[in-house]
Amino acid sequence: MLGSNRLRRATYMTALKVGMRRPSPNPIPTSGPNALLNNCYLIRLTERATGKRFILKGVVPQGAAGIWFNGNNAEGFDCIILKDQLKHFDFEGTHYYCGYRLESIWPSRFVFNWLFNYAALFAWRDRRAQKRFNKLTLARMERMEVLDLFRSETVKDHNFQISEFGLLEMLYSRRSFKHPDQESTRSYYRLILESLADSSDLQGQQHNQYKLKPKGLSTLATYESEERRHRDNITQQRRMIAVTVIVIAVGIIQAAASYYGARQTIPVVDQPQNGAADGAAVN
Repeated sequence: MLGSNRLRRATYMTALKVGMRRPSPNPIPTSGPNALLNNCYLIRLTERATGKRFILKGVVPQGAAGIWFNGNNAEGFDCIILKDQLKHFDFEGTHYYCGYRLESIWPSRFVFNWLFNYAALFAWRDRRAQKRFNKLTLARMERMEVLDLFRSETVKDHNFQISEFGLLEMLYSRRSFKHPDQESTRSYYRLILESLADSSDLQGQQHNQYKLKPKGLSTLATYESEERRHRDNITQQRRMIAVTVIVIAVGIIQAAASYYGARQTIPVVDQPQNGAADGAAVN
């Protein structure tokens, strides 16, 4: 048991030291060109008993040195967590790498990722997957299909609202943000959302979000009724065509039967041979 605790503490301290190899700047760029240059670590510790948080800023012989926060909006102050107390804290290590954010909740996993350069491997695999995705065509939904999506999601969550970016992510995943047709597709859905808002089927919210209005349900009901009527008309026309074809086929079969039946009933008269007729005349 004692050996296990020592191993756990040693792994914990190793993870903290790895995190200080590339300490994160303040603030950490998470978007734009600067985010693509990231290669840094941020380690947070959370006390299980109180939920209070600690951000690592250094490693000292006594343990972990950093900033302690008593609450979400509380001002932090310098603090040292002793090695023997680390077992009472949950670990959260984040590696910001070339626009990616890789998180580990276990010190051992954090050390493993560092040893085997997992971030570079993850980025390479993701770029390959993105390259394959970029070859796909982003099939666009029609206006009523988008409205039907709002209805389906609102049934699940009465407060459902979404922006054009959220709609892209919902339909095509976050990879669509790097797709070559991302701008044109996003503009298309922005026009769709604005059109539905102008017809009072959707209601604009803050931060370019849109929410379903009651009128949208009646619009969908009317559209679906017209679609059913249209499908019924097509089905009826197809049935009439089928009946017509059957009647024509039956008529052709009857005419053919009458024709061949008439030919079989025509009498055939045997003609006398010329030699026999001449002999009769001589006698």
